[in-house]
Amino acid sequence: MIERLTLISLIVVCFVGCSSSPTPTDPNSGSGAGNGGKGTLTFVSTLDFGNIPPGNFADSTISLTNSGKDTIHILHHSLSNGRFLLFDTAAITLKPGASAVVRYRFQPIDTLAQSATDTIVTDGSPKTYLLTLKGRGYHHSVSTGPTTVPNAGSIFYYNIYEIDSSGVKLPGSDWPDTNTVRLTGLSRFGKNNVSDIIQAEKDINFIADDTVNYESNGDISEWLSSQEVSNTEGWTYPCWQRIPVGASSGSSPIITVLLDTVVGGVHTQVTHSYQSFGSESITVPAGTFAAVKMQYVNSFVRSVGYNSSDTTMAWYAPSLGTYLRSVHPWRPNSRPGYVFELVDYKLR
Repeated sequence: MIERLTLISLIVVCFVGCSSSPTPTDPNSGSGAGNGGKGTLTFVSTLDFGNIPPGNFADSTISLTNSGKDTIHILHHSLSNGRFLLFDTAAITLKPGASAVVRYRFQPIDTLAQSATDTIVTDGSPKTYLLTLKGRGYHHSVSTGPTTVPNAGSIFYYNIYEIDSSGVKLPGSDWPDTNTVRLTGLSRFGKNNVSDIIQAEKDINFIADDTVNYESNGDISEWLSSQEVSNTEGWTYPCWQRIPVGASSGSSPIITVLLDTVVGGVHTQVTHSYQSFGSESITVPAGTFAAVKMQYVNSFVRSVGYNSSDTTMAWYAPSLGTYLRSVHPWRPNSRPGYVFELVDYKLR
């Protein structure tokens, strides 16, 4: 996590992009300067956290100063957006000329711009003050270049291991996996740049035949077969599922609806959702690469009864045309999580 700021009292403090302005006005009274006979708060009008990577957080503080002639009591705060957090929620009493520091946190979960208003209620003049908070989820962009189409005969070697609820590797849980590009330049299922990739997990005798299309805009599409789908009506299998590793990087989620049906009055929907969070540098056992970071959500929703949702983070290297790493989190009372990492490769 990103912890950038410390708490300092009795001075005007703002470590992350604050802008100063006159005392905020009371939206009810329209009085910004107060009457001089009561306590009056003075503070910056905007607290800007800047760009913070999704999944991390940043803290910042402001100083509230009583510039009036009487004691003022800060009674409570009201924040309008849950992506922002206020730590100092207790009532505060300030004598004339005194200051107090309050600390805020911004914790983005995506790459969207966020804003909030903290409504500060006092017994002073004016009684209500407004503070604007801003921030954006952002990943430092690195150049990834065009997506490579691996030649036939290229091999990617992976290690898969289990993790506990804290993300710590479980001892003795490693098992190898290889992806071998068998054929390229195929025409299948309406696509014309298809590669056939064999995935083999040796320790558990698992073999899968993956069909991948390398799109002209740099994205890839994976063919979802119907081999393991039940006979329930409404499945859209088989189908192509587009994954944003190229031109659509940073766009809105790409959602593939796999099932949308009503049986016995119960509406059931199964979806896969991919969203790119831009590009960044990542190090795996095979080396350090520029990668596209993505979030994959597998959702099963019923109008009545059981619902589930799994979220996976994945990193794809366009320079290799393959995945570098994926993290599948631990699920309570179900199974350990696991990590899938590239450890070596041979390009033909």
